[in-house]
Amino acid sequence: MVEFAHLTGDRQNDLKDENKKARMAAARAVLEKCTMMLLTASKTCLRHPDCESARINKDAVFHRMRFALEQVIEIVTDARPCGETKVLPLSIYTGIKNFKSNVEGLREGLYLLPHQALSGQLEAVVERTEDFTDSAYTSHEHREGILQLCQLARQDTDQLIAAWMEAVCGHSQGIHAHINTHTCIHTSTDTHRYTQTCIQVLTQKCDRYVLTRLHG
Repeated sequence: MVEFAHLTGDRQNDLKDENKKARMAAARAVLEKCTMMLLTASKTCLRHPDCESARINKDAVFHRMRFALEQVIEIVTDARPCGETKVLPLSIYTGIKNFKSNVEGLREGLYLLPHQALSGQLEAVVERTEDFTDSAYTSHEHREGILQLCQLARQDTDQLIAAWMEAVCGHSQGIHAHINTHTCIHTSTDTHRYTQTCIQVLTQKCDRYVLTRLHG
């Protein structure tokens, strides 16, 4: 992180666009502050593993650091045209996590999510996952595995929606919906694991690319 701070500082001084320079300064400030907070938050979480607030605090620190890192990457790689304010899409991991959370919510009866929203959320994750498989660093075996799991996730979600609508209408006791949510979550977890294996190689390549651009 020390080397990263020096590199981003040098790159910030080289930037001509004042907007990019300000964004870089803000991202660097967040990273500097969160780096110090991360150790404390992680220690607290380890000492109190059952404390929900400790876990939430640690996750919040990670989230802020990740957002700041993504902002630095955008600036140094010119990922977006200057002045564009388009919101970044969710990462595959975040998309799968949110999808699993919504499926769990259906099973626990916490809320009633429109089936179009659940299907749309899955399709957004599948679309980003399929884009990911186009990478030259994703092996054929992993590509096929991910695509098969995406198709299974679609099928499981369709079955879940059908069973859940049946339960909501009072035609069943929700048993089938419970089974289908478990299957759906299991499939999305498998997709997450497959994607994680592939992303490790891709991340190494991306890290080298970003550092090269930082050295400018």
